[in-house]
Amino acid sequence: MPKISKTLKFKCEYCSRTFQQFLKLSEHTNNCEFGKRINMQNTSEGRLAHKLWSLSFKNTSRKKYDYNVFIAHRDFKFFINLATFCYKVNALNSEKYMDWCIKEKIKLKLWTSEFNYEKFVKHYLTHEDPIDAVLRSIEFIRNDCVIGNYFGGVHPGTFLSNIDTGRVSPWLYLLYPKSNDILYRMNEDQKNYLNKIIDHSIWSMLQRRHKTVCDEIKKTLKKEII
Repeated sequence: MPKISKTLKFKCEYCSRTFQQFLKLSEHTNNCEFGKRINMQNTSEGRLAHKLWSLSFKNTSRKKYDYNVFIAHRDFKFFINLATFCYKVNALNSEKYMDWCIKEKIKLKLWTSEFNYEKFVKHYLTHEDPIDAVLRSIEFIRNDCVIGNYFGGVHPGTFLSNIDTGRVSPWLYLLYPKSNDILYRMNEDQKNYLNKIIDHSIWSMLQRRHKTVCDEIKKTLKKEII
């Protein structure tokens, strides 16, 4: 029977740490931080975190954006938390949210604040291209709602939630020819809340600013069944 060398070491495949006992390696492997990070590569949060981390270096001299570089970076946990937060709130646009946080000089620890995300949504909706906003909203309705008569059939509370969170852009509500169908089924409190979400003074100004585009969208929407 061959002798087992006392110098034999067992190496972790993730972090390369060595152990003299296989059982110690086994215990470590189950809790290896690098192993957990590597296994997140094919998760939705892992992919988004890696993407946001990579984008955070735009206009810099960094050249390596591989996932194996990302897992060793000091900000790995931060971007995983940010990605998890974006999925939690069903972020309209995670990349633009991050850009907004950077532009507004929001502290990193507050990027996962729902208060700040809600501020971003209000900014995003009033600065979004009207055509992009309408297309995005129609896609949401067709994927998540009953198609055929959205404004005539959606529950007023659901509609207000969709508008408030930006899933349905005010642009679609303001430009779709039959959008008033929802108003007939709202009580006064719901109408007041809608007017609070869609500030008339702001959106009237935006419609004047984009008058030509708005006129074209209205013509196109007359042929669309939503």
